Amino acid sequence: MPCHAQWIYPTTKTVDASDTYFGKIYNDPYRWLENLKDKDVEAWFKTQAELADDQLAKIPGRDALVQEWLALDKLKPASYSDITYEHGRVFYKKTLGGENVGKLYFREGWNGTEKLLFDPATYKVGVTTTINSFVPSWDGKHVAIGFTSGGAEWSELRVLDVQTGNLLPENIYPSYGPIGWTKDSKSFFYDAGKVADIKSPEIELNRKTKLHKIGTEFATDKDIFSDESNPELGITAKEWPSASIDESYPDYLIGSAATVQNEMRLFDAPISELKNKKIKWDVLCKPPDNLVRGYAFHGDYVYAVTHTGAPKYKVVRTSMKHPDWEHAETIIPEEADSIQSVTKSRHYLLVVYSDGVVCRLVKYDLARLQKLNFQHPGP
Repeated sequence: MPCHAQWIYPTTKTVDASDTYFGKIYNDPYRWLENLKDKDVEAWFKTQAELADDQLAKIPGRDALVQEWLALDKLKPASYSDITYEHGRVFYKKTLGGENVGKLYFREGWNGTEKLLFDPATYKVGVTTTINSFVPSWDGKHVAIGFTSGGAEWSELRVLDVQTGNLLPENIYPSYGPIGWTKDSKSFFYDAGKVADIKSPEIELNRKTKLHKIGTEFATDKDIFSDESNPELGITAKEWPSASIDESYPDYLIGSAATVQNEMRLFDAPISELKNKKIKWDVLCKPPDNLVRGYAFHGDYVYAVTHTGAPKYKVVRTSMKHPDWEHAETIIPEEADSIQSVTKSRHYLLVVYSDGVVCRLVKYDLARLQKLNFQHPGP
């Protein structure tokens, strides 16, 4: 049998480190490798990488196979995501075959000519930048964009002028991104925090929603929804407070204090409250109300999915001005397959069902609540 030469791995030193848990000692001889700023650790990783690269380079036909894969990748059709329609303009991200990062495009109307609005590759030379999120203004003249660099989780916020294609000078970092715009398209809501150090464990805590007016300094932005601005709401450090205006119900601010818990905690306030120094929020629902998987507004009602008395979920509604979920009216009863989500168009309430394999989309006339259903292809 042929004898293969053994690889010579870099020497890995050990150290005298241990922890004691409940009276038992656990040795950790490689703890020194946790200090990624240590020069010895950097050298160890570099030597490991050189060994791997050297072995991979010896694989016969490797380069030819890589080139074939890259050529096949370029044959993939373009993928589209985050399609948004505002004031006659359609905005979306498109990624061509062979590309790793999508670009921002727009059209004047659904059938208009496609125009490249922004290529993130031009943002920072030598740095891979991704459009992590974007929100066009209601008049379609500006886009708030969250840029992430080098695969980072946090975004830098910028504002793009659609007419010129230029970024406005104002920017802020770090943020999880823009949330929405005001009706006059002059200001937008965005995620912010108390801590700017992205390596601090505190950065995930005590988040807030702030409001930024175009042309002003971010330092002057108003905190509209957080434990700091509204301590009476009891928003905890781990909850994620997010607030904006739902375009289908434009006279109200809607706030959400979210955690990993599915049951929603929502608040509302008239948009006239934005003029006040402090916004007075009303409770729309609490976690014990068991509202999950989405909500929608229409007329004097708020519609929501609940699992109260319905393991596969049902849709109920209650008064927007005087919500009473305990006595909410059931408008779509539980069915054999479970409700996955609910949203609305101008005239219809749209509900997605699934039996775990096949999905179906059902639309309900909001005026008469008469069901018109059709099958949705695929899960």
